[in-house]
Amino acid sequence: MSTFTPYTVEVLQRMRIDAGHRFLDLGTGPGVSLALAAALTGPGRAFGVERDEQMAAFAQKSLDRVGVGARVVTGDALDGHAPQAPFDQIHSGIGVPCLPKTWVDQLAPGGRLLTTLATRTPSWPGHCLVTRTTGGRVEAVLEGGPLCCVPERAIIVGAQRVDCHGFENFDGSTINPSLDNIHAISATVVAECFRSH
Repeated sequence: MSTFTPYTVEVLQRMRIDAGHRFLDLGTGPGVSLALAAALTGPGRAFGVERDEQMAAFAQKSLDRVGVGARVVTGDALDGHAPQAPFDQIHSGIGVPCLPKTWVDQLAPGGRLLTTLATRTPSWPGHCLVTRTTGGRVEAVLEGGPLCCVPERAIIVGAQRVDCHGFENFDGSTINPSLDNIHAISATVVAECFRSH
């Protein structure tokens, strides 16, 4: 996550972190957002995954110094952190072309997952907020960047990684939207990312 404090605070507020929640930070970097989240959750409830071994060690040393009780592990953020799952909140500091199924699988009922979905065009990365209802249903809202601020909603079914063009609609027809057109791709991207194999 960004080390720009106002942005970090805004993102963490959207996550609705509360005392006793379990929080996962993917792509932890130096641990700034993880430290703030751990201050909210309480000790032993906030975890980070960082692929760079030296950065993970630096983050852990910094977290130990401030005494918030957060843990950082070295690993691939795309795998999440199954040993401590499920999580009430999952934040990804890395942009992904499609939501990894592992992240959704590790989201607790009532949980929230926030990441950036990235396409091949710089005009649209957008935030994707995934929620799992207390009944287990998974829903997502996509919010585009400055030119694409209209949220789109989708229901997620199954799981599958897909490219960002040539989507199949639920009725079986195929669309080939422009990668710049958030209104054409947003619901389809999320739905297709989670369709059964």
